[in-house]
Amino acid sequence: MMLPPPHPRRKPTIWHRGRIRGLPALSLLALLATGALAAPLLPFPVQAAEGSILRSQQDTPALRQARTRLPALEAALGRSAQGPGPRGMVQRRMEKQRQIARDEARARGVALPAAKLAGAGVAGGLLAGTARPALWSELPGWESDAVGEAMPAVLASCRAVNAGAPDAWRRSCDALSQAWRNLPPVPARASGARLREARQLRDARLRDALEENFIPTPVGEGLLTGYYEPVLRGSRIRVGDFQTPLHAPPSEHVQLGQGDGQRPLHGQMLDGKLQPLPDRAAIQNGALDGRGLELVWVDDPVEAFFLQIQGSGRVVLPDGKMLRLGYAGQNGQPYRSIGRSLIDRGDVAPENMSADAIRRWMTKVGYDRTAALMAENPSYIFFRVNQGLRPDQGPPGAMGIPLTPERSIAVDPSVVPLGAPVFVAGGNIRRLVAAQDTGGAIRGPGRGDLFRGWGPEAGKRAGNLREPVRMWVLMPRANALVADGSR
Repeated sequence: MMLPPPHPRRKPTIWHRGRIRGLPALSLLALLATGALAAPLLPFPVQAAEGSILRSQQDTPALRQARTRLPALEAALGRSAQGPGPRGMVQRRMEKQRQIARDEARARGVALPAAKLAGAGVAGGLLAGTARPALWSELPGWESDAVGEAMPAVLASCRAVNAGAPDAWRRSCDALSQAWRNLPPVPARASGARLREARQLRDARLRDALEENFIPTPVGEGLLTGYYEPVLRGSRIRVGDFQTPLHAPPSEHVQLGQGDGQRPLHGQMLDGKLQPLPDRAAIQNGALDGRGLELVWVDDPVEAFFLQIQGSGRVVLPDGKMLRLGYAGQNGQPYRSIGRSLIDRGDVAPENMSADAIRRWMTKVGYDRTAALMAENPSYIFFRVNQGLRPDQGPPGAMGIPLTPERSIAVDPSVVPLGAPVFVAGGNIRRLVAAQDTGGAIRGPGRGDLFRGWGPEAGKRAGNLREPVRMWVLMPRANALVADGSR
């Protein structure tokens, strides 16, 4: 491809960030255009004659090439009818960064009011107290995350809560949906560098929309663990190795909502008061037998226990069909960690604790001690059969939305609003996720449980995830901008 010569009469414009000598010009412009360097590099035009630029940096070969290659880059990437090309994206990002910097500078001086999200039958959450918003540049890994991978989960949450959400949430969600619809398509036959550039361009535009319409609000520091959807073998009838039942809730089971993001209460009504149902030990000893509550019988009591911890699962039947089980309630008894019991007794060192470590201990000690350990957790989970799910869909979370591997997270809804976009950063995990689920052990600010998928490999990833993290909820801006910049 022939590149046009520099304009003979045009005063050169330099993209300046300290020393950039030796950086390939096309790579430099590609990074600028896609926004990959937008956080550490705020591009601004500076005339070469200005004294603030060192003479050695005014006219390097890389800069001369950069000034001529932008039109070629635009032609290679293609201008989209739905959005600006790389040059327009750079200009738009400059304007947006200036506006956001002003907004955030003003926000620094005031506390962001606690925000409540409610709607679509989902109990909203409250950000505990008030929190000062953060700068986007303070989110580790924000500029490098492939935010497009999170958009299906984030937009599904938006659709679920829009009906009853406050106006600010609806405006921000609508603007984000519009930005998603207006993305340039990925070329059908793109591969290699062209495919990466197309995806980076899409991610840059989505980051623009998120930054224009949401404010990162720190929740605090906490712990991120992982969960998954186990796959077990089972039968609809009790036969052969299939001797461990998974139950539907009994008819006396009730669930009472508390509102304001609080967890619902479970149990049974006795003399006008909510009382717990039989505990795990009683159920293991037959407290629910003979009532036809068994949904399926599985071949491994230990894996049945871990399925209850995860809250959902897949059971492969003898004819090869798949039964999808989802959370339907709890017996109202408190949750106690059997891992903590093993640590307290000195059976497993704290630094070695994991689901695999628990399984190894159970294998070593045999069934009787294993059953006794499981009974130390009185909480017992009831299930329902989920219909209509595709094999490539995750189980429905607390919002009724199928979970997205690596992009859905369980939170404490009294702290983080269900449905909100959340950014988590810690260890190797630095990504945008959607708050779509809850969990009995997920309590407090900064506490999260990342959904990692289904099957044995996802189980390993979930069991190995235990990272201290920081967490930010993306709260809507008061006057959210729509994707084209109008208010």
